[in-house]
Amino acid sequence: MPTSISPSEHTYSPNVGISLYYDSMEVSVGVVSHHAVKTTKPIRLVKWEAPAPGTFKINVDGSSRGNPGKSGIGGLIRDSNGAMIAGFSVSIGFSDILYAELFAIKYGLELAWKKGCKKVICESDSRDALQSVEWATDVHIYRSMIKKIRELLGREWEVRLVHTLREGNQCADYLAKMGSKSRDSGYVWHCAAPALSEQLSKDAAGVTYIRK
Repeated sequence: MPTSISPSEHTYSPNVGISLYYDSMEVSVGVVSHHAVKTTKPIRLVKWEAPAPGTFKINVDGSSRGNPGKSGIGGLIRDSNGAMIAGFSVSIGFSDILYAELFAIKYGLELAWKKGCKKVICESDSRDALQSVEWATDVHIYRSMIKKIRELLGREWEVRLVHTLREGNQCADYLAKMGSKSRDSGYVWHCAAPALSEQLSKDAAGVTYIRK
């Protein structure tokens, strides 16, 4: 059963490093004619990649219905077998998408810390949010949230922030959209969420998707 929660706020200070790369594969597709093979634009295939044994992966996402508009965040923690350890879906009220994406990163890291995960990969499909965490100065509009994320990253654990593509982030996307539509403050699951069972199975099996 999910646990009802309210978004929490803490005080943090900065220090961070980020890895920006795509978790995907590219395949060239040929079109056959009578005279030659014409190569079209490469197709990018994307899938969720399980972490190495002993490492946990957090996938997070933000959703804003209107940007700005009613917003939510979502995310989940999985082990090296693709099993869901915990997840969250939270309504954060009225905001723009960048704030929601940053909030999702913070919340996901907080949950992983509380669960005792000491080696973590945190994936977000928001390049803007990840670059803000890496480069933002004290004049950034969301400097307070960014400082909180940096403080979390500076704790005694091993964390990598990684950019992924939305096709490899579908479970987190579902939970974020659920949060943006929710009338409750939000929920935390401490086991696999039933609504995600099909997508969790596909991710664990390594199902690939064409980048749209």
